[in-house]
Amino acid sequence: DQPKPALQKVLDYVSTSLRRVPSTRFNTYAPGDTRTVAGLADRRAKAVSNYVVSRGVNGLRVAGAQAAADGGSVRVRIVAGPAP
Repeated sequence: DQPKPALQKVLDYVSTSLRRVPSTRFNTYAPGDTRTVAGLADRRAKAVSNYVVSRGVNGLRVAGAQAAADGGSVRVRIVAGPAP
């Protein structure tokens, strides 16, 4: 799974920022869809995390990828602090 092209542009910018500040880590939260197969939200969140890692961000800085409880859009949370 790949994020949509519009989201990829945003994630490219986020990836660049994360590479510049190696002390940050990030989480992703993705919306579910009650009309589709269970696990869609988890796959969306993991796709976002995998995309950022594919852009050169160390995968150890991924704090988690999970479904958003309230649906809605994909959210990325960037946390300043020591990376694992």
